[in-house]
Amino acid sequence: MSRQALLRWENDQTIPQAATIQRVVQVIEAAGVEFTNGDQPGVRFKKRPAEPERIAD
Repeated sequence: MSRQALLRWENDQTIPQAATIQRVVQVIEAAGVEFTNGDQPGVRFKKRPAEPERIAD
Protein backbone atom coordinates (compact mmCIF):
# COMPACT_ATOMS: atom_id res chain seq x y z
CA MET A 1 0.00 0.00 0.00
CA SER A 2 1.44 3.34 -0.94
CA ARG A 3 1.73 6.24 1.43
CA GLN A 4 -0.56 8.29 -0.80
CA ALA A 5 -3.23 5.58 -0.71
CA LEU A 6 -3.06 5.49 3.07
CA LEU A 7 -3.32 9.28 3.28
CA ARG A 8 -6.40 9.26 1.02
CA TRP A 9 -7.92 6.60 3.28
CA GLU A 10 -7.15 8.59 6.45
CA ASN A 11 -8.56 11.78 4.93
CA ASP A 12 -11.82 10.10 3.86
CA GLN A 13 -11.01 10.67 0.19
CA THR A 14 -11.44 6.97 -0.56
CA ILE A 15 -13.05 3.95 1.03
CA PRO A 16 -10.75 0.92 1.08
CA GLN A 17 -12.00 -2.52 0.19
CA ALA A 18 -12.67 -4.91 3.07
CA ALA A 19 -9.78 -7.12 1.95
CA THR A 20 -7.40 -4.13 2.13
CA ILE A 21 -8.51 -3.28 5.66
CA GLN A 22 -8.10 -6.90 6.72
CA ARG A 23 -4.59 -7.12 5.27
CA VAL A 24 -3.47 -3.87 6.90
CA VAL A 25 -4.78 -5.11 10.26
CA GLN A 26 -2.92 -8.42 9.80
CA VAL A 27 0.36 -6.67 9.04
CA ILE A 28 0.03 -4.33 12.02
CA GLU A 29 -0.86 -7.19 14.37
CA ALA A 30 2.06 -9.27 13.07
CA ALA A 31 4.32 -6.36 14.03
CA GLY A 32 3.19 -6.74 17.66
CA VAL A 33 0.35 -4.25 17.91
CA GLU A 34 -2.96 -5.21 19.50
CA PHE A 35 -6.19 -3.43 18.60
CA THR A 36 -8.20 -2.78 21.75
CA ASN A 37 -11.95 -2.45 22.06
CA GLY A 38 -14.44 -1.60 24.74
CA ASP A 39 -13.11 0.34 27.71
CA GLN A 40 -9.76 1.08 26.06
CA PRO A 41 -10.30 2.03 22.42
CA GLY A 42 -7.11 2.30 20.44
CA VAL A 43 -3.98 0.18 20.13
CA ARG A 44 -1.20 -1.08 22.37
CA PHE A 45 1.80 -3.31 22.05
CA LYS A 46 1.07 -6.98 22.66
CA LYS A 47 2.57 -8.42 25.80
CA ARG A 48 5.50 -10.64 24.95
CA PRO A 49 5.81 -13.94 26.75
CA ALA A 50 8.56 -13.95 29.33
CA GLU A 51 11.78 -15.42 28.02
CA PRO A 52 13.07 -18.42 29.96
CA GLU A 53 16.16 -17.82 32.04
CA ARG A 54 19.37 -18.97 30.43
CA ILE A 55 21.53 -21.31 32.39
CA ALA A 56 25.26 -20.91 31.92
CA ASP A 57 27.12 -24.03 30.82
